[in-house]
Amino acid sequence: MTSDRIEALETVVAHQEAAIEDLSDTVQQQWAEIERLKREMGKLTRSLEAIVEDGDEAPPVNQPPPHY
Repeated sequence: MTSDRIEALETVVAHQEAAIEDLSDTVQQQWAEIERLKREMGKLTRSLEAIVEDGDEAPPVNQPPPHY
């Protein structure tokens, strides 16, 4: 009876260890994706800032396109 309980506990621990490892891998992948997205967002922010700084060259928002 005691050996059955120990075996059951060992099985539970093995499953929990596998689940923890899977979660750890997922967190690492998500962290890498977050870092990539932060870099991309920084690039886009710099691009938008450059566009805003050169805003006097942009046509007014309500102006129709030149082909009208």
